[in-house]
Amino acid sequence: TLPHLERLSHFGLIDGTASAKGVAILHMGNYATLNQGHINGSLVNGLEDDAAAALGVPLASSFDNMASGVFNAGAVVDLGAGGVLRNAGTLGIGAVPGIGSTVLTGHLDQQAGGVLHIDADMAGGKADSLQISGTATIAGTVHVAPTSVSNRGLKVLTASGGLALDPSLA
Repeated sequence: TLPHLERLSHFGLIDGTASAKGVAILHMGNYATLNQGHINGSLVNGLEDDAAAALGVPLASSFDNMASGVFNAGAVVDLGAGGVLRNAGTLGIGAVPGIGSTVLTGHLDQQAGGVLHIDADMAGGKADSLQISGTATIAGTVHVAPTSVSNRGLKVLTASGGLALDPSLA
């Protein structure tokens, strides 16, 4: 079994964008992160879901982006299949600023005070992309920052386990 649950409470700046792979936090196994600061980059789990299952410990990490937190997610946010990212702060997708993509392994729970920030080139037909392996519940605000304007729709979020939009979504 895994020895313990790692915990990280963060109040400052962690910037992984200068690293070779854009990794801000590298964990091994299940972990709990509480962000009240600013994190730029990917969250990578060094232990794969199947390896954890072989040990009898399914991966189910948590990342709590608090109201004062800013999380500019990199290309990967790996919380394990049973993990959850709870966003009450600001969650930026891919390259911020700029258009990029993020693959989230786990679930997304954006709370009433949360802001999901999406960059979009409407005329060019490109926008940030968030691909979620689990479920997504979106409340709060979805902020679209256009670099150009056009009357077209763009797909910015997919959730394999289903998507629920709060009626008060702004």
